[in-house]
Amino acid sequence: MAKRRGEKDVSRRGKTGPSGQLKMSARRPGKKTVKGKRAVVLGFVIGMIAILIFAGLYAYIIPRTSLEVRTLYSEGSGGGMTPQINVNVKLTNRGTRDITGLSGNVTVTSSDGAMVASKEFSYTGSRMNRGENMEIALHYHASQLEDYNITINLSFRGHDGSVREVFEHTTHEPDMNIEFRDLAG
Repeated sequence: MAKRRGEKDVSRRGKTGPSGQLKMSARRPGKKTVKGKRAVVLGFVIGMIAILIFAGLYAYIIPRTSLEVRTLYSEGSGGGMTPQINVNVKLTNRGTRDITGLSGNVTVTSSDGAMVASKEFSYTGSRMNRGENMEIALHYHASQLEDYNITINLSFRGHDGSVREVFEHTTHEPDMNIEFRDLAG
């Protein structure tokens, strides 16, 4: 519909001034963006709370058997011509259930299959509670120029029954300190 001279356009919302120009409303500029920012911040806060609740449930309430196996291989000077090599295995119960009957062995073999060191272990307590640790240490004198195979055999009883795990790792020559992490259960 064509507009004639002197007529006001009633399709526009708002008030017109004496010259016929449309006046701006009295709303504050950027009000919609403030609401949008609040919604984003609120969504972020709700998301963080949900993550914390899930993490708390996973760490303390959801029943599970989980044994962390952390193996540290390190080479050092042992005095004399043959350096000392250390293999330390740390077992930690990361689950929410107790572990019983924990036993096994740690074996180190050279790259040609010859046995270098071996140690059997068993947990001395009746049960390994959440967060408890057990450490197994092997120290031996051997060449640092050779690669070694580290084998860890574990067996224990968790809530779901008996668990048997075997973890195998290989060292590589330029690395003098290596850490391996595994989960059993």
